[in-house]
Amino acid sequence: MATVNENAIYESGVAGASLVGKENFAVKFGTTGWVLATDGTGDGILVEGAASAGIVTVQRGGKGKAYVGEDVTAGVWVTSDANGKLRIVDTADDRVIGKTRTAADTSNGEMTEIVFEFWKFKV
Repeated sequence: MATVNENAIYESGVAGASLVGKENFAVKFGTTGWVLATDGTGDGILVEGAASAGIVTVQRGGKGKAYVGEDVTAGVWVTSDANGKLRIVDTADDRVIGKTRTAADTSNGEMTEIVFEFWKFKV
């Protein structure tokens, strides 16, 4: 499991699809359980993956880290892209996952540190 911080909020549940190797990607809770998030839909960041119907751990509060799908700077609001990586919020009704604390570059496969805060973006 990832390093635990005292402010983190973790939730365990059933994987609705295989989430093996998808740690630090955005996920959402669907009708079959936790699945990889699609564009603008993230509900948390996967901490421990599992095969379909296995038990996964998702971080939904505190400070965490996630992969980015586009370059980000510190201090921007982020949501999920179509591949479960983070992108900058830019569309009405994007589900905000949190705010970045660090910059991250996609060319280096970097992760950004985020502070979780969930809400819907309105233009």
